[in-house]
Amino acid sequence: SRPFGFKPRCHCPVSGPRVLRGCPLASPPLVPPEHADMRVGVLSHGTRGDVQPFIALALELRSRGHDVAICGPCSTADLVRSYGIEAHSLTFDSKKMVNSDAMQAAMQTGDGNACVIAAVEETKRQMAEGAHSPEEASAFLAAYRPDVVVGHPSLMSFIVLAENHGVPVVNALFMPFLPSRSSHPCFQTLAAITAQGMLDRPLDVHRALYDAFIDDAVMADLNALREKWGLPLYRSPSEVHAAFQAIPTANCWSASVVPQPADLDAEFPLARQTGYIFADEPHYEPPPELAAFLGASAQDRPVYVGFGSLSAGDPRAVTEKVLRALIAAGRKRCVMLGGWSGIGPEHLDPQLTEDYAEL
Repeated sequence: SRPFGFKPRCHCPVSGPRVLRGCPLASPPLVPPEHADMRVGVLSHGTRGDVQPFIALALELRSRGHDVAICGPCSTADLVRSYGIEAHSLTFDSKKMVNSDAMQAAMQTGDGNACVIAAVEETKRQMAEGAHSPEEASAFLAAYRPDVVVGHPSLMSFIVLAENHGVPVVNALFMPFLPSRSSHPCFQTLAAITAQGMLDRPLDVHRALYDAFIDDAVMADLNALREKWGLPLYRSPSEVHAAFQAIPTANCWSASVVPQPADLDAEFPLARQTGYIFADEPHYEPPPELAAFLGASAQDRPVYVGFGSLSAGDPRAVTEKVLRALIAAGRKRCVMLGGWSGIGPEHLDPQLTEDYAEL
């Protein structure tokens, strides 16, 4: 009888490992301060932006005496290894997923829920071609034998995987995902939410996100794994939603950018807002030209623009939009990082770009 997102504290329908025995929220703290020399297994299925923060986490954990390995898409394995961290590569290619026709079309709509659906569809397509990520991740856990799993929702089966291997699990989030009565998720713009008539109903916006991310088809896939591994089946998508909401969660972003929801502590007592997790290049020195541009004290401070591991369509069109937005905002200087989107002023075309000289 309670609203979506706020379940009874002992709702978990499954039995399982330490963190899922009876109820996840009934278990003791996962990482006692005195517990050193743990083995931490990280599971991610996302793009670089869903893996690079785990590199920073791994480096910090190693500095505290723990051992860490990251299991993620094949397109991110070399990045992980470049920091000297053990990497286990999945067959799944997240860069290929981002560049797929379905994802590119979804990005053009500006609808975050459409992007979630496109990501799920492309993941299923790669699975049909032989990318069996849950089984590959399970083999990683069996070989690595971690004391705790840190997972990311890009691999929706990470909770089931941890349960099957009897390992405590923590959910690491890089954007708001837990439901709230006071804060919206960050998968849609406020303009889009307003157009849907739901600006004053943030919980309904969260419900739509969860319904898009975890539906009957996703539950069927998870139940196929649970049946294969001898675990009790989920009875409805709402039980899968509840499982994601019940485990300890790290909200890895700055409260200065997205404030902590007013109801987070009361509704999700094992969730914590940690701040951003950055993996800086060791001993990085900017090129002299960039250093001079950044240090030009007589001019306005530049704005950084980048889309990380998102590929947002035609690089020329996206570059034009970015530059016009900066001009409209009264900013004349920016540092533009191409990333997977490939944006940059070199894409401007004097024949195709309106106001080419001004841009």
